[in-house]
Amino acid sequence: AQAILAQAAPVLACSLGRSALWWMGNGTLSSPNRWQSIVQIGNISGSRAVQILHIQVQRVSGESACPPLEVPSNTCVRALVNLVVDLDGSNDEVKFLMGNNLIDMRAPSLKAAGIEDGSVLTLVMQRVRVWEAPLTGANASITDETNSGMMVTRLGSGFRDALVIGNQRVRFFHLKIAEIDRVWTGALEVGFTACEPHALRLPLPEDALGLPTHWVMDSAGKFRTTDTNVEDCDDNIRSERNWTQGELHSGDVLRVAIVRNIISGDSTPSASFVVEVNDVVKVRAAVRLERYQLLYPVVNAYGKTRKVELLND
Repeated sequence: AQAILAQAAPVLACSLGRSALWWMGNGTLSSPNRWQSIVQIGNISGSRAVQILHIQVQRVSGESACPPLEVPSNTCVRALVNLVVDLDGSNDEVKFLMGNNLIDMRAPSLKAAGIEDGSVLTLVMQRVRVWEAPLTGANASITDETNSGMMVTRLGSGFRDALVIGNQRVRFFHLKIAEIDRVWTGALEVGFTACEPHALRLPLPEDALGLPTHWVMDSAGKFRTTDTNVEDCDDNIRSERNWTQGELHSGDVLRVAIVRNIISGDSTPSASFVVEVNDVVKVRAAVRLERYQLLYPVVNAYGKTRKVELLND
């Protein structure tokens, strides 16, 4: 196991970045229901027979990560990930090694990734640091790091232009309200963008709605998006239909997430944009994203929200 890790480490460090904290393959085995959904992703009903691959997945320690698998060769690699580990509620990033080589996690099929019948894969999991080296707006100041994250303060006498965008794609993130300013109306903006941070034109927009792509709770507590495929529906709620984040208090903790609803055979499964405050859902909106698509976290210390603590989950 030590030899495998020693040989793999340079490859992983090069491919996944030096700032990563590593957690070696302690994923939870997926449920039978998840297996049924994943098998259907591999199309075995076509006119040509699809090869069934017998695969073993082990942790770096050499222990089995799951029972031996039998998977259609045209199953995508991301579907294999969902079969081996359950990533719901986690931002961990999974990689597979075959020998000393990293598997292409975006490969459209196991065959295209070079995985053959009888292959033995090594599972490696990267613990993502959500707010590592974020992009910041003109009035956003990253102050002292805390034990659980970092503080963002809006500078000056204005009410906006304190946008923060994370450099890691995530499924969810948490933050805590640290300081309230009673002078302004409107408050904290939170959500996601599909924009690659390094590709964004600087300076950043003054608020989250200025991002070229976004799924956000705006300064009035309303869900807003650039996605023209999203429509208002009965499933879209704000708590008691009258909540706004102007009611947030110092110490309140928010969880902002994209919650997936896997639909077998649908290439763009439905999902929900969800904002919880102290474990109570305040905003929920039906959205549609590409399968396995992850987004970058967005926070704007806007209006009444002067300072927030960005938490590393």
